[in-house]
Amino acid sequence: MSKKEKLLFIVGIAIIIVSAVFVLFMLERFSIIRIFPHPTPKQEKVIQLDDLGSADTPIGKTAVVTIF
Repeated sequence: MSKKEKLLFIVGIAIIIVSAVFVLFMLERFSIIRIFPHPTPKQEKVIQLDDLGSADTPIGKTAVVTIF
């Protein structure tokens, strides 16, 4: 193998490796595969209250009184 053929071989292998890494990152970016762990977003608890009557949407000046 001549020096030129060795250099061409090394450049060819480098291009193949760079292309493979690019394809893997694109697949990961579009969520086709997972390479890196992704944190799951925290979900807030939502309390749904139904039929609260007049306490549903207080309007105007409202005083809240607590009796123990």
